[in-house]
This record gives sequence, C-alpha cells and structure tokens, in this order.
Amino acid sequence: MGEHESEEIREDGLFEEYEAMLEEYERKERRRRLVGPLISVAVHVAAAFIAAMLIVPQFEEEDQEVEISAIQEEFKEIEPETQKELKELEKKAEEVVPEVDKPEVSKEPTEDTAQTDTMNKPQASADTSIDTASMTDVKVRETGMEVSNLFGGRSEGGREDALDEYGGSKETEEAVLAALRWLKKTQKDDGSWGEYEGRQCNNSVPMSSFALLAFLAHGETPAKSDEFGKTVRMAMKYLTDHMMNKEKVHKKSQGYVNGIETYALAEAYGMTQLPFLKAPARRGLKMIIEGQQKNGGWNYGYDPSNHADEGESRWDLSVAGWQMQALKAGYVAGIKIPGMGRAIKKSITFCKEVAYKNGGFGYSSPGFSGWAMQGAGLLALQLLGEKNSREVRRGLDKVKEKMPFEWEELKQGEDKEEQGLEPEGWPVYAWYYLTQAMFHGGRATWNKWNRVYPETIVARQKSDGHWELPAKIKGSHHRLGPWYTTSLLALTLQVYYRYLPTYEMPEKLAIKKDGEEDKSSLDVDSSDTEGLDIDVQ
Repeated sequence: MGEHESEEIREDGLFEEYEAMLEEYERKERRRRLVGPLISVAVHVAAAFIAAMLIVPQFEEEDQEVEISAIQEEFKEIEPETQKELKELEKKAEEVVPEVDKPEVSKEPTEDTAQTDTMNKPQASADTSIDTASMTDVKVRETGMEVSNLFGGRSEGGREDALDEYGGSKETEEAVLAALRWLKKTQKDDGSWGEYEGRQCNNSVPMSSFALLAFLAHGETPAKSDEFGKTVRMAMKYLTDHMMNKEKVHKKSQGYVNGIETYALAEAYGMTQLPFLKAPARRGLKMIIEGQQKNGGWNYGYDPSNHADEGESRWDLSVAGWQMQALKAGYVAGIKIPGMGRAIKKSITFCKEVAYKNGGFGYSSPGFSGWAMQGAGLLALQLLGEKNSREVRRGLDKVKEKMPFEWEELKQGEDKEEQGLEPEGWPVYAWYYLTQAMFHGGRATWNKWNRVYPETIVARQKSDGHWELPAKIKGSHHRLGPWYTTSLLALTLQVYYRYLPTYEMPEKLAIKKDGEEDKSSLDVDSSDTEGLDIDVQ
C-alpha cells in the first residue's frame, strides 16, 4: 500500500469522527466566551486592590505650614484565598481553550515550498492595479494552517476594509446577508438545497456547493458563525458524505459536479483546517488530475483519451473552468496531491494555446464563443498566475469595449459577440465570471464595471433575499432553481473580499514567456515531473 493511499485511509478515519469533533469544538467555544469575561473581572478587581494599597499620601500639619510627604508602604501580597480563586480561574481558562484553535498541523510540505516568496509579484503596469498587500499576506506557506491565514479578507474587519477600498457599499452587504438568510431558510434537513415553494431541483450537489461557497466567502464557519454555523456544518456533512461515496467521474455532466463540489470542499478545508474535510477534498482533486486530457482540458466525463472513440478530441472550457478553480483552492489549502503542479501547468497551456484565439476564449473550439467563456478563460489564467499575459490583456480589452452587462435588455441578435446574453443564453453564469475577471483586471478596469453592475443586481433582488433569472430567459435554465441564481449573484457581490486567498499562483508553477519551464524550481514528486511535453492540439 502506497504512502498516499495510507494517508487517505487515515483521513477516512478522521472523517468518521468529525461530528463529535465539531460538537466538542462548538461546546468549548461557548464555554470560552463565558469564562473570558469572568477572568477579566477578577483580574481588574485584583489590580484595583493592589493599586489602592501601593501608595498612600500622608499630610502632616506643623506650625501653620503644610508639609507634603509621600510614604511608600511595603507591598502587600494578595490574600491566600484571593490567590486561590485567581489560580482556579486561570486553570479553567486553560482547560476550555479549544484545541482546534491550535491544531497539530501535518509537517508534510505542499508541493511548492521551495520558494515561499514568489507570490508577491507586482501588478500590471498597463493599468492601475488593485493592491491586496495592505489587506493580506499572499505568500505561499509551508503548511495548510498557515495558508488558511490568507482568508483574512473574509473576517468582519477584512470585509469592511475591502468594501471601502474597492467600492462596495452598505447596500451590497445587506443584499449578501439577505441572500445568505434566504439560503439558510431554504436548506433541507440533510444539509442540501433544492426545494422551494414546490419547486424541485435535481442538481442538489452543485447547488449545495454554490451555496456553501457563498457562506464561506462571507467568512462563515461552524465554530465562528452564530447565525450560520449550523447551516455551514450541515452543508459540509452533505457534500462530504456524497464525495466519500462517489465512484469515478465518467457520466455526462459529472465533470461539472465533481469540479464544483471539490472547489467547495477544498475551500472549506482551507478556511477551517477541519481534518474530516481533507480526505474528500483530496479524493475530488485526485479525480480531477487523473481526468485531465493530454491537451490540459477536461470534458463532461473525465476521459484522458480525449474521447477518441467519438472520432474527435472534444474539450469543454465551461467544465474546465471549475476544475481549475478547484485546483487553485486545493493548492492554497495546502492539500498535497501527486501531479498537481503538472496539472496546473497543463491548465495554463490549455487556456492559452488551445481555447484562446484572437482575443477570445472558446467553448469547445478556439476563439470567442460568448461572454461566459470569455470570463471563464480570463479568470482561470488570472488565478493561475497569468494575469499579465497577452491573452488576459487582450481578452479584458474585449470585455471593456463591449461592457456586456444588461438585465432586462437581453440581446436578440445572432451576433456571436452577444452569446451568453441572449434569452437562450446563461447571463448569470457570464456575470459570475466576468465580475471576477474585471476585479482582477486592475483598478480602472474594475471601477468601470463596478459603477454599473452592483446597483442593478441589488435592485433586482426579491424581498425575501433570493434572485430569479431575468424575465426573458427561456429554455431549461429554470430547472436549476433560485439557488443557482442566488448563490452566484451573491458571490459576485462578495468579490471585494472573497478572492484574496486565491489570487495568484507562484511564478514557479507558471510557464515562462519563452515556453521553457524552470524545472529546477519544482519541488514535487517524481510522478509530477513526467510527461511535461504537453500535447497541444
């Protein structure tokens, strides 16, 4: 049995104990919150008592003259009974500090620890770029626990700073909270989503993954969220159970499901470091890596042979987009999978040399094929460290020229430039990607989008907190239900602080401009360095 198989078995054991772990964690957290104020009161009382006894000014009157002298008394020790009480309080405080706050992080390094400072790259000079340095440290760490500190933008203070810095508002945050409360209200007893006012959805796994991502983006975790902690915990359990019981990804559209589900689980582990989440996240990532095609892409069902039996080599950028987001989330969470570095490099090549042509990204053939795929290609390259590449710069220019955002005025024409914003298109899907791509495109680029997008989205939110698809949307899109629309649009309104943890890959995982790879900088398993001659079709 290999090292990684043994590790996965050990992690499966941890998975079986996760409910008890979470309950104990939450119990200790509640006790800690009660003991803290008691200790504070006791310490302040003791301090006041000591201060009162230290110095006593005495006044003596002689021959009508006033002489002031300060006589310092000997230090008086605290009464034995008081000392005993303080020691008991200190002992209780030590006992109730939750162990999860200081877990024993595995000493196993991530694949990419040889150069820990490579993520601090300057922004593009062509635009006034967004500076995230003032909000969080984006260096790669040696352990998953340290990497999880990169989620500082999702704390209450981090959100406030980011909203102020990048043009968010009280209205956008109120809309996000209303959406999260609606999602909480409509969650099913098993932790999933997919039922609302008699409407059913047969895609509960991806819908539940979208919802979990929306809660995580707001910094909501089981231990730290009074309002949403139980909701997040139930969602984690539902997705974990599903992933641990899942077989290979081979059926049509299951590539979508695994990519989205793995993305949510990897990000959940990155934020919480709860051990029971690591095994399912690793399983999903392993499937993604094994299912990657020779050209670096993915199809509906994972088939590295490129579906040669169908007479063609089909790839799908829409499916691939979720696999690349999951790989990035797994990387920053510190989850080590053999082949991850190679898979990321192949993903970059796929986007730049297979799906891209003349300023546009294609759905299943090179070149522009709609705004959703334009956003997917741009975001993938930005997340994988290629935000300053020629492909990203030219692709953003196309978006900035057209500014493809309308809600009521969806296009009716046959112009390929309008695909994704037609009644038969997927505008919410396009806006999810485009909003993030514009945010990472630089200050001026983001300001242009931010002036028109958030206000319109907030205005279209229903009174109970959810969003419906634009009225003119036709076809089968409605089968996804309001969970799809609500989760994705909430994520777009969280872009101000959401993507700080997954902003940029280290330079050593990016392909150099001349196409040569610096193999000396790779610190990975031997299995990860094979097959670096990527087959680009």
